[in-house]
Amino acid sequence: MPAPQDAGSGGTPGPVPFTIKGFVKSFDGDVIVFDGVTLPKSAGFALPEGVAEGSEVDLVFTIAEDGSVVLTEVLAR
Repeated sequence: MPAPQDAGSGGTPGPVPFTIKGFVKSFDGDVIVFDGVTLPKSAGFALPEGVAEGSEVDLVFTIAEDGSVVLTEVLAR
């Protein structure tokens, strides 16, 4: 699905980040499992300090130029 564009601007907008609230379901050092999202350690993400299983977090996503949705950051709430 392509990223939405403002037809009146005449230019292509940059990536627009958006945030989804989620909960850490589990974390075993190699895999972080959120509501519907599983991140392997190789993805380069770490949990913010003080965040543990059951903690509520903000998952920050960006829509890439090719239309794919990319997780860019995990924030403590």
